[in-house]
Amino acid sequence: MNSVSNLRLALDMYVLGQGVKTGVYRVCDELFPRLACSSLFAPLYYMRKGFETIASSYIADHQLSGCLITELDQKPSNDADILLSPFGVAPCNWLNDPNILHAHIIYDLIAIRMPHFFSHEASMEVHNIIASLNEHTVIFAISEYTKQDLLAYRPDLKPNQVTVIPLAAGDNFKPCHDEKKKTEVRERYGVPHDVPYVLSLATLEIRKNLDQVVKAFIRYLDQNSDSHLHLVLSGMTGWKLEQLNQALETAGKWRNRIVLTGFVDDTDLSALYSGATCFIYLSRYEGFGLPPLEAMACGTPVISSNNSSLPEVVGEAGIMFDADDIEAVAKAIQQITSSDDYRTELSAKGIERAKLFSWNKCASIVAETLITAHEVFANQSIYPPRKSLKPSTDLNIYLSSLLTSLAKVTRKAVRLLLKAF
Repeated sequence: MNSVSNLRLALDMYVLGQGVKTGVYRVCDELFPRLACSSLFAPLYYMRKGFETIASSYIADHQLSGCLITELDQKPSNDADILLSPFGVAPCNWLNDPNILHAHIIYDLIAIRMPHFFSHEASMEVHNIIASLNEHTVIFAISEYTKQDLLAYRPDLKPNQVTVIPLAAGDNFKPCHDEKKKTEVRERYGVPHDVPYVLSLATLEIRKNLDQVVKAFIRYLDQNSDSHLHLVLSGMTGWKLEQLNQALETAGKWRNRIVLTGFVDDTDLSALYSGATCFIYLSRYEGFGLPPLEAMACGTPVISSNNSSLPEVVGEAGIMFDADDIEAVAKAIQQITSSDDYRTELSAKGIERAKLFSWNKCASIVAETLITAHEVFANQSIYPPRKSLKPSTDLNIYLSSLLTSLAKVTRKAVRLLLKAF
């Protein structure tokens, strides 16, 4: 085992290697470079098969030092002391190596609690991730809500092995006072330059509840027909969009007031947030909820749903309602648009609230937790190894097969019970 000053920390490049800029990508993009540049670690980068090119480009673009490890390395402890996984099940040879301390970031249990929001494959991936955790895993949860949700689902895990790491808005999220930049961003994404707009930014998927955002906006326009307000929906296209499409189709005369921009580049987000009259986020479930925090950091008043982790993020700096209370949301839009003083008050509260969250603080918590956990790990008898899987067996397939078998047994038992009655 290495000394604390040069622990060999392997960063699993699974997410960054895919290059899809989701919320999880943003977490890795902010956290991994900070850990890699820390004097506490000797960084390593674990490359998943098929994602080596994008991951290597990321490392080069960010000028990160450290060695690369591939799936061909069969004895990880020859190279690393700790593996930090941001998503996906850790490789079998890492999980089965008793000399490797495994850490994993858990974002939410949405795919388990609300599987109807996901494809079967996506839901199974999260099931497999949670199943891969054991009593020795160092677990990071991105909110207190996620921590408690995980412990309720996995009561065999110990509360003290789950550390909360609140996320943050990036340093580039701040009020944009550059009117030329804001005008350019409007033109780039098809937002009319001479009208006020409310913004909602999220992957266009069923869980984000964007159909209710549309309905609340239409309700506001029906009640304020002389308003010139537009609704801007930004984000990459996701899945299960039937409800959103239906809401757009039934918008009637107000449909031309709704702009779908598609994906917005990170460099344009602050200007887009700052140009909005307010930001609306009515998601049904969030492990953390970065967009409301980013909006607050830019000084944009926030209207948010009050479920899951969102109260931890928004606090009293925004206006919070039930995700389906479109009447209240419409009224809140009216209050914000009709009062400069109220909008200014919410803006100031949001900026101050956002200052409570810091990526440097998040990285510091991760680093300190890993060091402390590894000291315990190094000074006690080696953890008993997990039951080994056959070398040719992928853990995802193994766990998926196991869960499928259990489901079949359960269905058979139910049929027998029904026959008994």
